[in-house]
Amino acid sequence: MDIVGDFTLGDYGVDAEADRIDLADLLSFDGISDEITDFLSVSVIGSDSVISVSNEGDGAVTQNIVLKDIDLTTLGGSDSEIIDSLINSGNLIVE
Repeated sequence: MDIVGDFTLGDYGVDAEADRIDLADLLSFDGISDEITDFLSVSVIGSDSVISVSNEGDGAVTQNIVLKDIDLTTLGGSDSEIIDSLINSGNLIVE
């Protein structure tokens, strides 16, 4: 489990304070699935968001990334919408 205490959402490369998480080396898209939601899921626990990572896309969580005091549900109503928003803003790298 990784805990990130100072993550800032925003357009990476545009907003000077925006951060990014690079998971490209952790995800294996040449296996069972190429659907991003098979590899990543998002949950909120209290005031924190948790990104759960399944390296092979088989549902077996291999890593959790806790973003302290960040509510990722403000980016969308489903895992797919949240993950797409993070990718589109440059906050998340998956390939």
